[in-house]
Amino acid sequence: MTLIANFFLENNPFLISDLLISVKANHRDRIFRNLPTPIQKFNLRLPKYAKYTITDVRQKTVRICDRFVLSYAGVVSQAEYVINHFRTLTQSTAPSEDMFKKEILKLENEGKVDKTFSLIVLIEGSGRIYAGTFNVFGLRSRKFRCLRAGGSGATDLLDVFGSYRGKDTNRSLNSLEEGLSLSLALSSVLLGKELVTGESLERAYGGFYEISYWNGSDFEKLSDVLHVHWVFEHMPSQGLAFDPPVKIQKLEYHDSVLYLRDLELTAQKKTNDTVYIVREPGNLISAQPQKIKPNLSYKWVVNHLYIRLQDGKVRYRNHVQYIHENNYGLFLDEGDLKLQLDFRSDYFDFMKAIIAQLESS
Repeated sequence: MTLIANFFLENNPFLISDLLISVKANHRDRIFRNLPTPIQKFNLRLPKYAKYTITDVRQKTVRICDRFVLSYAGVVSQAEYVINHFRTLTQSTAPSEDMFKKEILKLENEGKVDKTFSLIVLIEGSGRIYAGTFNVFGLRSRKFRCLRAGGSGATDLLDVFGSYRGKDTNRSLNSLEEGLSLSLALSSVLLGKELVTGESLERAYGGFYEISYWNGSDFEKLSDVLHVHWVFEHMPSQGLAFDPPVKIQKLEYHDSVLYLRDLELTAQKKTNDTVYIVREPGNLISAQPQKIKPNLSYKWVVNHLYIRLQDGKVRYRNHVQYIHENNYGLFLDEGDLKLQLDFRSDYFDFMKAIIAQLESS
């Protein structure tokens, strides 16, 4: 599955895109034996009869040049052609709305892109940001102008977005911070759906998400994001039980390369610590990226809450909070992978409220 999306909050644009490359495959042979071990880890988490196999991780939001960024969904070979086409063209032609409309029509007429391919571009010019699309769905919204979504997960994202009413918004945030929090909330809901027991891959949108925004002078990707996955068990006679995090994921950029650290914690206190080096598609020759293991410091933290109820079902909730200055909701001490957890005083009140909400539903 794949997903790209764009929305505006006031004059701030946001792009969301997943990282996983998947192909359709019969469940009997959906795990390809020649894949690298880290990629196989994704497939081992898929439902038994999933119709898709994960084959790679790749950035799907790409900077073309100054003030021009695009997100794609679909066949990677088409994406590589489109990326290289626009990078070559913008060496002699300034990006603009007219340029994009003319060129994407030309590429479609030449058969370079087809209806299996989706594209969202953001181009800034003269203080105005234009959002161009190819083969995407749209949902009108008074507050958010329009949510545009492409890829096989588009319609379900529109459903998630359509249910948003702003009731969880921290009103102390400005429109940029609120938009980034909303982007994290949307992407974490989709990520959480993949890990909930029994969720079919048709309604799970793969792995991790990149979030891009306008920083006032160019487009930038959100870095220093920490995802913390908890499993809570609700036992009516004993209260709420939990273990240390079962998974921690850190997203960090160096130049145009994304370093994704995936740290799995087991009950035996052993850990599986993997770093994925995720690069852009394209045929441009570049040096091999340096090997970096991101630390667990962060500016943005996302709590993924998997709650086991008494009937054995698993419910998923996420809580996105903007982190600034020293107001940390969670402190992680990485020494010897012995994680020290310092909670905000209202954290368990938040958890109790979530449990009460689930019991009443």
